[in-house]
Amino acid sequence: MNIRFIRFVCCVFLAVALCSQAETQTGIIKGLVVNEQGKPVGAAHVTWTRAVKGEAEVHIGPVEFVLTDGRGRFLIHGLTVGTPYNVYGQKDEDNYADPSPGFYNPKGETVTAIAADPDKALEVAIHVGPKAGRLNWNVTDAITGKPVNPTMEVVRSDAGASLGGGGPAEDTHLLPSDTDLVFSVSAPGYRTWYYSAGDKKHRSPLRLKPGEEKTVNIQLQPVK
Repeated sequence: MNIRFIRFVCCVFLAVALCSQAETQTGIIKGLVVNEQGKPVGAAHVTWTRAVKGEAEVHIGPVEFVLTDGRGRFLIHGLTVGTPYNVYGQKDEDNYADPSPGFYNPKGETVTAIAADPDKALEVAIHVGPKAGRLNWNVTDAITGKPVNPTMEVVRSDAGASLGGGGPAEDTHLLPSDTDLVFSVSAPGYRTWYYSAGDKKHRSPLRLKPGEEKTVNIQLQPVK
């Protein structure tokens, strides 16, 4: 068979494949991110995952996102036309935490939008809020006063979902507001520390109001 003819056929197949891919990867989702008062949220992070039945939401590596403009509007492009996506909005600086299913969103509430051609896409609205609370902590050795890098764990009393991991002696985290939380801190060679408010007879779990910021100084007792 003529080599030129083979090359021509290969080029045709490649062109068809590229055109087909372009036709299915030009979908967009556009919309608006607003807070609990219905006001636009500028500079909010908008992320998305495929919402195909039977597929789990899995993030591997850096999570793609787009930022809203000053009017709270966003545009996601390069999506597959006709495919549904779960879309989320967050802005840590304003205490609007990651709303993807899990610790901050145990009920899995989300906005689902279908990617469409640019001239057919409908605008979707993403509501963020209520605001999370912000917990700051400073962990030290109770004897020496030296910083201790801890492992922290926060468990929701209502749903059992947890958040945890190692970190520096001084750190900050957004936590669900108006929710009872069991907060503990541990480190090798130390007794586990548990947060409790009030006196010994009326101790209560950690509970933050929307937008509240709380700082806790934690002294870990060495195990003798």
